[in-house]
Amino acid sequence: MHMEVPSTTVQQNPEKEVVLGIQLLIDGENLYMRTVEYLKAQKKPSDTAATTDFIIAKLGELADTLEDVHDLRIHVGYYYMTSIGEDALRSRRMLGGFKEQLRQLGIETVIVEKRNDKSGNVDPRLISEAYRLLFIEKKASSDLVLVSGDKDYEPMLVDYEKQGRKVAVCFYPPIGGGASIDLLSVRGAEFIDFTNPKQSWAIP
Repeated sequence: MHMEVPSTTVQQNPEKEVVLGIQLLIDGENLYMRTVEYLKAQKKPSDTAATTDFIIAKLGELADTLEDVHDLRIHVGYYYMTSIGEDALRSRRMLGGFKEQLRQLGIETVIVEKRNDKSGNVDPRLISEAYRLLFIEKKASSDLVLVSGDKDYEPMLVDYEKQGRKVAVCFYPPIGGGASIDLLSVRGAEFIDFTNPKQSWAIP
């Protein structure tokens, strides 16, 4: 999928007062699809229940690692999912439980209306709100952690870094269809392995 993101001219002039904490943005559509592929490759159950359980477990490990290693808690957390994904969980009577488990981690669910069968509706909503927090409301936290492997987020990470934020990508390793290499080209960013959040490395 490719989406044209308007270029944003950013001055390297970080704000003086920035809230210390994690701004966690999760592309739930991208994460769910890749998790299903990962579980199938591992020859593990990959039905809806197994996939959502795995996602919750790993997000919990991520939150614990960020707090234990970096001494940072989630200040703003959003899990973006499409209305189709919402309906799928509701039909299985899993929606309420999934939202509550996310909420316990400090993550709110954001539903994006799906207008067609093509993917990509989550991307512009997540990017738009990330820029709103950074430039309009000026409430972006000190650290941005993006849970997605989609290359369309690369300009957003660059702009956050230019504004003095630490940025990290948490997803499946690029080998085997994980994170796009474009995301791993953001200088100074950190990559966190979603399958083992304790494992991470800096991007030179």
